[in-house]
Parts: sequence; structure tokens; C-alpha cells
Amino acid sequence: NPFMAPIIDSDYVEFVEGVFQGKAEGLRKAHGNFDFVWFDCGGPPDYEAFFDEYWSICSSYIICHFTYSNGSPNANFKAISRFLSDDVERLDIIEPHKTRQGSVTILKKKHVI
Repeated sequence: NPFMAPIIDSDYVEFVEGVFQGKAEGLRKAHGNFDFVWFDCGGPPDYEAFFDEYWSICSSYIICHFTYSNGSPNANFKAISRFLSDDVERLDIIEPHKTRQGSVTILKKKHVI
């Protein structure tokens, strides 16, 4: 997609493909805290692993894909729900007519770290 080239080629964007577990500290040392993260990986165990390891170094926005099924929170949403608090703003974008891949949840930490 030609519209993605500026993002893909940016010095400020890095794609982590494959195993993400165990890489948070090295990525933080190389790049600092993460201002914007798009997480689209696997199921509840992957969401739990990501949030357990990366939540503390995400400074602002985290976007999670496929957090609702049939218009209701699913197991992916439940895996991240323990990190929701008054210090986190949440916006769910839901396509209730889709049974899969029809939602994103945008989290924004109110207090930037």
C-alpha cells in the first residue's frame, strides 16, 4: 500500500514481528517509552503476556484489535480489563454486524509516563 510507505519507512516506527515476549526492556532501551502501540496478536494469553510486560513502558496510546465479538466484550477484552482504571481513557469502536475482527479498543493513559 503506497500510503503506508511513510509510516513503514519512518525512523520513529518499528514493527516487532514474531515473538514479542522478552523484548520489552531491550526495545525500551533502544527507543524509550512507547507513545503509540498497535497490538494485534493472537488471543487472550498473548494479550495478557503483552500487557504484563509492556504496560509500564507504554506512555500514551495502546490500540488493541478484536476486543469485541458480536457486539460484546470478548476474552481478549477481558484479558486487558484488569489494566483499566480511572487513569485510563477507553474508546471502543465496534462493528456489531461482524462476528470476528470487528472492533478495536483504544486505551489512553491520562498521565503520560
